[in-house]
Amino acid sequence: MTAGLETFAKVRALHDSTTNLGEKASAAARMKALAAKAGMTVDQAVSKLDTLSVTIAASRTVNMADFFDTPYFREQMARREQERAERWHEVLEEYGTEEAVFEPGPMERALDKAAAQYAAQHGPDPGWDAFPLGKVPAAIVATVEAAWPMPATVRAAWEEFAFWDKLSHDREARGTACGDHSPPVQIRCRILEQMLDAAPALSLSDLRARVSWLAYRDEIDSHGENRTRLVTLRADIERMGRRIREQDAETVQSGHSRRTTADKRRDVLSLFGQGLTDREIARRAGVSPTTIGTIRRQQT
Repeated sequence: MTAGLETFAKVRALHDSTTNLGEKASAAARMKALAAKAGMTVDQAVSKLDTLSVTIAASRTVNMADFFDTPYFREQMARREQERAERWHEVLEEYGTEEAVFEPGPMERALDKAAAQYAAQHGPDPGWDAFPLGKVPAAIVATVEAAWPMPATVRAAWEEFAFWDKLSHDREARGTACGDHSPPVQIRCRILEQMLDAAPALSLSDLRARVSWLAYRDEIDSHGENRTRLVTLRADIERMGRRIREQDAETVQSGHSRRTTADKRRDVLSLFGQGLTDREIARRAGVSPTTIGTIRRQQT
């Protein structure tokens, strides 16, 4: 954390100042990673940073090595190292070898290749390291998007984001900074975050994926403060899904297709001119009296 303290302070400033939820989530994730490398939680790192700022303002001289070299932080570092070693053992059991953990897959190779081709054509561009996404040049964003097909749905975006997140944590278990993705992959992840924040959900699967994304971001940004709300929302979605499946099953069993708005309008119009009251037409057509009134006004 000593070496990364200035970086942590800059990322924290972005996190606290931005109103873009995707940028805030990205900054929160980066803060968590920087703090973890020092054996601290984000709250502990922020507290130490604030204390350090006060100390510097008072004395202007601080020995950073001594500042963090305390029994408490040594104990924290030892515990973190033990957890890291245990996690690395689990990763090796999953992948088989260390080489397999770091071997780029097809998508990672495609992104790195696109970045290399961009550099060959345009020369070095500091935009690859720009943060947040809004500061990355449009040409670089387009290069990343074209290197590998972008997800078409919220669910697919979440699945890809989860893949990169797991890969980062798997590699990070090897040691400090081993989990950092290459610039094109980092930009790809920010694009995915933007999709997860703003792309419209087109199915229940998309809604489930968005809840998973919100839970992920809440754990990083709010430390699980909204967990109960998200659990309730997920239950609502599952209940809605069961109801839709039950309705579909009833439709199949009855042999009748579900009535559309056009079907209802057609049924109502067929009853006009028979001297029936709007209430009776509504009863026979299976719609509300308000719907009858609306259709009558549209006919005039």
